[in-house]
Amino acid sequence: MFLSNCFNQKTLREIMQVALLMPNIKYYIGNLTQTVITVAETAAVKLMPKEEEDRDTLAAWLNNQINNARYQLKKTITTSLSKDSGMQNIADLAAHLFSKRKYFSPTLSVYFRIALIRAEIQKNHHVDHFWSKVDDELQKMHEGGPEALVADLETCYEEDVDAFGDPSKSKCTPSTEMVGEKKPAWYRALHANVAKIQRVKLRTAPGKRKREEDDEADDSDKEPEDSEPPADEEEDDSGPPENVD
Repeated sequence: MFLSNCFNQKTLREIMQVALLMPNIKYYIGNLTQTVITVAETAAVKLMPKEEEDRDTLAAWLNNQINNARYQLKKTITTSLSKDSGMQNIADLAAHLFSKRKYFSPTLSVYFRIALIRAEIQKNHHVDHFWSKVDDELQKMHEGGPEALVADLETCYEEDVDAFGDPSKSKCTPSTEMVGEKKPAWYRALHANVAKIQRVKLRTAPGKRKREEDDEADDSDKEPEDSEPPADEEEDDSGPPENVD
């Protein structure tokens, strides 16, 4: 079975975890499961399942893992609000988030995204809808065009600096490029595809709420009930062996 291969699981986890940290990810709730599958088929995993039943199993596993990864990301950023966390400064927080990413380093654009998420955490949204609220803000920013998006994200960053400290005073400095000289084979496909992520469209059906797209629900703030280790814990740091220059 495809998921019995530890390399396949490890590679897919790496793709989805990096996807959530990408500076150009369009939305955090949407067709992210299909995006990860597309990236894996394009560049990373050579033996993706072909049978519909196996692909359904893979999609369900990915949905769970993506919710887990979002949960861990929000949990870490929430922890950073405490003065005792040692990562109130956004540079320290970003360094912590990337500490297990062998080929990647945070850039200033990544700081902008982290600042947005931290700002939304402080609004105390209902846990079931947190990432949808983040995407609401991103959608408003996108509607103004690319320049407005950057300007709005920069404003979030500046407010974060005012609240939590100047990153230039940290020992951690942003990289000029997120990806190093040696990059995973799937990176280019990921960079191209996360910018195309579309929001899940919802419509109201009699007596219930129904999705028009088959994708992960926004339940990513709930404690994951999963036999796999959490996305940011006990992770093998060696990285996928297949790389390109």
